[in-house]
Amino acid sequence: MGLIKMNETKKEMIDFIINHDTYWPQNSWNGGNVPCVNVKLYSNFIKQFATEEYIEKAFDFLDCEEAFDDIHYFIFEPFHEDYPKYKIGWNGRSKGYIVLRDAKYPFRSVFNYSKDELNEMTKSKIKNIYEILKEFDNVVVRAVTSFFDYVKTYKRIMKKDTYTKNVPRFIKK
Repeated sequence: MGLIKMNETKKEMIDFIINHDTYWPQNSWNGGNVPCVNVKLYSNFIKQFATEEYIEKAFDFLDCEEAFDDIHYFIFEPFHEDYPKYKIGWNGRSKGYIVLRDAKYPFRSVFNYSKDELNEMTKSKIKNIYEILKEFDNVVVRAVTSFFDYVKTYKRIMKKDTYTKNVPRFIKK
């Protein structure tokens, strides 16, 4: 993850593309895979953004629709506007992965090229793929940061809803 360097070599860009994590949407029934980032709370990636205290607290916020709606609307949607061929979303039973999908065919592979195929492409085509993947990674960083800002700013309380069932609500501290 990180910023795009100005003078990446073709080899550096190919290595980044080849080594990017991927996920099999729909449990790989179609053989496709898409770029992803593991955002499960116990992942090493998450540990870069929060202390153990906030990671533990974050478990209470996994059912906080407001936080995830904000991430979708304010972070994922601008990416969709800039790159209309692609969509960013959640995948996995526990929404443990943020994935980059084809907007029109969401279960089709995205950037699933072999090293040989990439070596045959022009540097400008590779740079286009590389820049999209780097921006995807930057969006994931903004999403995780936003989620932990929510965890730090709000607290969970239980309130009775109209059916007299206790449901979680989140209020500012």
